[in-house]
Amino acid sequence: MELAGLPDPATLDQALNGTSLGPLFKDPLHGKVKEAAFSQFAKISTFDVDPKFTRNMTNIMGYSVRVSEWRYTAWFEFDPVRLVPKTEPEHILGRELYDHRGDTGMWLDYPGENLNLVQRDEHAELVKDLHQRVLGYIRLKPVTL
Repeated sequence: MELAGLPDPATLDQALNGTSLGPLFKDPLHGKVKEAAFSQFAKISTFDVDPKFTRNMTNIMGYSVRVSEWRYTAWFEFDPVRLVPKTEPEHILGRELYDHRGDTGMWLDYPGENLNLVQRDEHAELVKDLHQRVLGYIRLKPVTL
């Protein structure tokens, strides 16, 4: 809408979900659209990665946040009846932190993607911040029963 010169839907009391890609067109090398990207991955168990199962079979849900230099993932127990993750600390099954500093994004294997740094003391504040972002993302998502 921004690129087409149309008014911002919020100014017209319209609630539309989306993000303008205008900054990327205006400055392709430095333009930013979002501070982070989020993703999630459902699993039946810690060992099973079978993509063919129904949503009420989900027992584990992983949520990742990718910022410019890091990717953090938290794996939570999942309530298959209410279809929500159990986000309390005792229900966290695992956490991962990967370093992408220096990653060019090219199709080359990047060594920072292979070493989980989540337990390193020097990253404790970063892990705390990224975990809070994951929790914020989860809580913003509408839940339909």
